[in-house]
Amino acid sequence: MPEVKFEPFLGEHCESTMLVNLLRQQGIDLSEEMVFGLGMGLGYIHWQAGAMPFPFLGGRAKPDMLAENLSAVLGVEFDVRATASAARARDNALAALTAGKLVGLKLDHYYLEYFREKRVHFHAHYATLYKVEGEDAWLVDTKGGGGGGRTSLASLDEARAAKGPMSSKNLSLTVKEGAALDGLRAQLADKLASAFFVALAANAHTYLNPPIKNMGYKGVLKTSASVGAWLDEIADPAESLPIIAMLMERAGTGGGLFRKMYGRFLQQGQSLTGMAALGVAAREFDAIAARWTEVAELIEEAGRRGKRDALAQASRLLAEISQRERAQLTTLETLARQAGAPALA
Repeated sequence: MPEVKFEPFLGEHCESTMLVNLLRQQGIDLSEEMVFGLGMGLGYIHWQAGAMPFPFLGGRAKPDMLAENLSAVLGVEFDVRATASAARARDNALAALTAGKLVGLKLDHYYLEYFREKRVHFHAHYATLYKVEGEDAWLVDTKGGGGGGRTSLASLDEARAAKGPMSSKNLSLTVKEGAALDGLRAQLADKLASAFFVALAANAHTYLNPPIKNMGYKGVLKTSASVGAWLDEIADPAESLPIIAMLMERAGTGGGLFRKMYGRFLQQGQSLTGMAALGVAAREFDAIAARWTEVAELIEEAGRRGKRDALAQASRLLAEISQRERAQLTTLETLARQAGAPALA
C-alpha cells in the first residue's frame, strides 16, 4: 500500500503545519510562521450561531484561506478536492499517495484514534496523510495533536465526512506540479521579499476593515462587550468557560498562539527585508500575545470559581487588545504600502 517518505514537521497550528509539510516535500522550504504570515492568517472572529452552546472565538483567517492566499502571493498552486462520496474521497487520497504526494486533509479531530483531546468536536482541523496500509492510515499532526500517528481508515472516513461548523465535504489538497512549482523552486528567495509586503498589507487591510462588526478589531470589542455576562448567559459556565479558554489558548483559535506566530513572522520579515520597524512591531505582538493568555486564564478562572470580577478584567484587557492591534496593523499597512506593496487583484 502507498507510503510517502519524507521528514515530518510538527508545528503549532494545524493548517500551517499541514501546508509546511506539503510544501517542503515539494522543495519549497518555508517556516510555519512564514506560511502563516504569507497566508494572511492573522484575524479575529466572534461567532455564535443559535445551536452553539457558547461563542467561538477565532484568532485567525477563516479555514481554507491560507492555501488560497499563498497561491495569490507566491504563485504555488494546490489541487483542492471536495466530494460528498467517502469512497471517492478515499480514492483521491490513495491516488495522490501512490503518485508520491503527501495529502492534506480537513477533518474533525474528535474521531482520530491517536488524538487525545476528546472534549469537543472541531471540524476545521487539518492533518497530513502519508501512509495507508491495510485498514489503517498514518498522519502527521501538530505538537498539540501528539505529532499524529495511526488511525483506522474507518475512523478517518468518519472524521473527514463529519458535518458541523466550518466543515467541508471530505476536503483534501495536494501541491500541483508544473511550471509554476518549478519556477517557485528556482526563484523562491527572490519572490519572498515582495510576497512578504503584499501579504502584510492585505492582511492588515482585512483586519482593519471587517465586513461585519464581529470580525477584526471590532470583533475583539464585541467579545469585550459580551464576556462580562457569560456566567449568566452561557449554559453550564463551569464546564463551558474552561473549554472556551482551552480552545483560545491551547488549541489556538483565539488566544496568544497566532499573535506569537505573527510576531515571529515579522521578525523573519525584518531579517528578509532589513526593515527595523518590523522588529519593533514583532515585540509589540509578543506583548499582545501575553495579554491574550491573561484573558484565557481569566475566563477559565471565572468558569471554575464563578468569579465575575475575572470576566470584568477580561473585558478590560480585550478592549486594550483591540486598540493595540488596530494601532499596530495600521502602522504595518502603511509600512507595506510605502515598500511598494500593490493591492491584490
